[in-house]
Amino acid sequence: MANRVLPPISSKSDIQEENTHMTFLGIPVLAGIQASYVQLDSEWAITAAHNKIILNSVWDPIYHPSCDVALFRTKHKPDIETVQIARFFQNDEIEATGYAFVLGLTKTKGQYLFDSTFTNWPNCQFSVADFGMGSGISGGGVWKEDQLIGVVTGMYFGSFTNIDQEQPFWPSAFVPLYYLDEWILEVTGRDYRVTYEEKEVSDGQ
Repeated sequence: MANRVLPPISSKSDIQEENTHMTFLGIPVLAGIQASYVQLDSEWAITAAHNKIILNSVWDPIYHPSCDVALFRTKHKPDIETVQIARFFQNDEIEATGYAFVLGLTKTKGQYLFDSTFTNWPNCQFSVADFGMGSGISGGGVWKEDQLIGVVTGMYFGSFTNIDQEQPFWPSAFVPLYYLDEWILEVTGRDYRVTYEEKEVSDGQ
């Protein structure tokens, strides 16, 4: 199920694509489940916690106590580029990258719209955007240019109307990562955040 057209990518050309990977459990196409994840560096990766059936079978995940996010170790080529985790602001142009079922690696653009919560994750703030979402993409990255801002979690089924299209639609939701920095640092021992000048911005993440 998808809420937008998901254009496949035939070649990897930037950090969004090079650091996005797929994990799978079962028999390809016939019977199985798949999810996406983002390689933070040559040792650590991040994905959505609700992919736990795959995670617990393949990796040794460490789950965030209240958000739909998990970290795990996975050795990768040593020269892979290290991801930077950044802030973002309302109406920023963003992109989501992940492995959609059957289609393979996809990338879709959208805008960050607003924040919300889910009943099954009551103590976690989610951000909502209008990028494309489909089966297999959850756990992939949400990016602002070449900087990671979140992890895809799924569709947002709340009531909302896209002002540009003047029709109801189901946007997509993701977990913003910048303010999960203490947990990420505690687990990995590494600070992936972009360093900003000391300046408070009221409408940012």
